[in-house]
Amino acid sequence: MVLQLQSSADLDALITRLGQNGCIFIDFFAHWCGPCRNIAPFYASLVARFPTLTFTKVNVDEARDIAMRYGIRAMPTFVVLRGGQEAERIQGANPNRLLDLAQQYAATAAPPNPLAATAAERQFLQAFALKSTVFSQHYDNELGQMLARSVVPPRISDAIEEKGPTLETAVELLKWFKSDFFRWVDAPDCPQCKKNTKGENQQPAGAPTPEEQAHGAGRVELHTCAHCGAIARFPRYNDPVKLIETRGGRCGEWANCFVLIAHSMGFPTRYILDMTDHVWAELFVANRWVHFDPCEAAFDKPLLYEVGWKKQLSYVIAFGRDHVADVTWKYVRDPKETRKLRRMVREPVLSSFLSKLSTRLLNSVIPSEAERKKRDEEIRREKMRELIECIRVGPIDEKDYGGRISGDVKWRLERGETDGKAAEKEEEELIPYTIKVTKEQANEESEFVVEYDVVKDEYNIGGDVRPRFLGAMAQWSNVQRKVEQDWRKAYICREEGEPEGLLEWKIDLNGVEVEKVTVEAREMLQQEGSRVILTVCSGDQCMMVFPGRKLEISGEDLSPGATLSVKAQFVGGSASLSFQHAQLFRASLDDPQNPHLSMRFKLK
Repeated sequence: MVLQLQSSADLDALITRLGQNGCIFIDFFAHWCGPCRNIAPFYASLVARFPTLTFTKVNVDEARDIAMRYGIRAMPTFVVLRGGQEAERIQGANPNRLLDLAQQYAATAAPPNPLAATAAERQFLQAFALKSTVFSQHYDNELGQMLARSVVPPRISDAIEEKGPTLETAVELLKWFKSDFFRWVDAPDCPQCKKNTKGENQQPAGAPTPEEQAHGAGRVELHTCAHCGAIARFPRYNDPVKLIETRGGRCGEWANCFVLIAHSMGFPTRYILDMTDHVWAELFVANRWVHFDPCEAAFDKPLLYEVGWKKQLSYVIAFGRDHVADVTWKYVRDPKETRKLRRMVREPVLSSFLSKLSTRLLNSVIPSEAERKKRDEEIRREKMRELIECIRVGPIDEKDYGGRISGDVKWRLERGETDGKAAEKEEEELIPYTIKVTKEQANEESEFVVEYDVVKDEYNIGGDVRPRFLGAMAQWSNVQRKVEQDWRKAYICREEGEPEGLLEWKIDLNGVEVEKVTVEAREMLQQEGSRVILTVCSGDQCMMVFPGRKLEISGEDLSPGATLSVKAQFVGGSASLSFQHAQLFRASLDDPQNPHLSMRFKLK
C-alpha cells in the first residue's frame, strides 16, 4: 500500500522512524494530471515487489508545504530519499527509470524495523529504562533492608515471620506505615521557629547540596516562613534509605519508602508508575499482584484513581525486581477510551521495549538458565491472571471509591483504622450518656465546664476525664472520628457512603440555677454542598452555633429544670464523598488549639 503524506510533519516523522538506512520514494501527483493517473498503477505495484523500500505519494494541491520543500514544478515528479536526504529525482512518467532505481536501492536498503522507536518515542521510553533499575539501585541493598526491618514493630514482624507474607500481614504493614510511621509533607516546618510554612510562600527551586544529591535529591523546594521569614528547605529525596530517616514526603516518597520496607519484609513487590503523576505499590499476595497505595491506606482498589479521583490514566507501568509490565488495563474500566489517550509510543514498540527490559532484569538477578526459564514461566502465568482480572462485568459501585477535596486534604481516601467486627463490638459497649450539671463540680468562677479535645479524643466534664468522643453522647448515628497522620489532622465526620450523620449531647440542668450558657466550637470544614449544622435547643427554641463564634444563652431563656440538647448534623453532598466534605472540630495534631468544643454553664 502506498502511504499518502499530508504534511511535512508526516514526512519528518517517517524519516525519523526509518532512520539513516531508510529509503523513501515520493510520487508528487495531481488529480488533474493525466500522466500521473497513467503511471499510478505501476507505481503501486512496486510496493509488493520491493518490501524494503517505502513508497509514498503527495497530492501537490493539498500538501503544498512538501511540494515547495522540494521545489516541485511539474507532475509527476518522483523523489528518492536515502537517510532523509534527496538521492535521486525523476521528472515525468518513466516506468523503466522508476524500476531501475527501485532495484538499485532495494539491494542496499535495510528492511524497515516496525519495532524501532522514533526519537520522540525513545525519549518517552527513557523514563521506563531509568526506573527499571530501582530494585538493583535501592531495594536490594542489604544494609538498606536491614535498616528497613529495624523500624517495623515486633508485633508486625513477628506476624509476618509466623504467617508469612500474606494479605492479612500486608494490610497490617500498610496500616502501621500510614498511621504511625510516615507523614505527609505539604510544606516543611521552619528550621528556626519550628512552625509549619504551609506552602503559601514557595520560592523558585533551590540547588541541592552535595549531601542532598548523594541521597537522590535532584531538586529542592524552598518555602519562606510567614512567621519569622526564614527559608525552609524541602529536598525531594529519591533514596528510600534516606526516607527511613526523614519519614515524610508526598506520594513519591511514600511509595518509595513503603516498597523498600515491604520488600525487606519478604513481600514480592512492584513499584507502580502512573505517567499522569502518581506512584504506588503492588504486593504479590494471595497468589496475585494486589494494589497497595500507602498514602491512601488503600489496597485492592485498582479503580481508585479513575473512578474515585476522576483521573484519565494512559500509561501505568509496574517495575519488579525481575520484570517490567504494562498494567494499565488493571487500573481502567474502559480500555477503548484509554487507548485513545496512549499517543506517546506505538503499542508494538512499547511491548517490545518492556519485554527487552524484563529480559535484561531477569538475566541480571537469576544467573542460572534453568532457574530463569522457570521464573519466566511464572511471570507469564502472573500476566495471564492479571489479564483475566481486567475483565469486568456489570456496573461499578462508585461508593467503594473516595475522591478528592481541595486544600490540604485533597487526593486521599479514608485511612480505615478500625475493621468491622472489632469496631462493631466497641460500639455495642457504649450506652447513651447524659451530662449532669452540679454545683459541686463547678470551678472557682462558679462555672460548670464541659470540654472536648478531638486530638486527645477525650472530654473534661466538671474536672472528670471521659475518653472517646462517643463516650459522652446521648445519641449518635453514622459518625466517626478520623485521624490523618499524613496531613496531621483529626476531626469528626460521617462514615463513608452515608448520606447523613448525627451527634447529640444532652445536658441535665435539673437542680441548678443557670445564669448563662456559653457554647463555642472550633473549625468546621464544609465543601461541595456538604454541611455541618450545630444547634443548641431548649424547650421549643433552637439556636445555631457558628465556628469560632460564641453562642451565649441567658438563663432566663432556658426552661426551668430543662435538659439542653446540643446537636451536630452532617448533611448534603454526594453520598460517596460526603464524609470528606463535612468535618467538625478539624484540628492539627501538632498545634491543636484545644478545646475544640466548649460548653460553660455559669451558675447562680
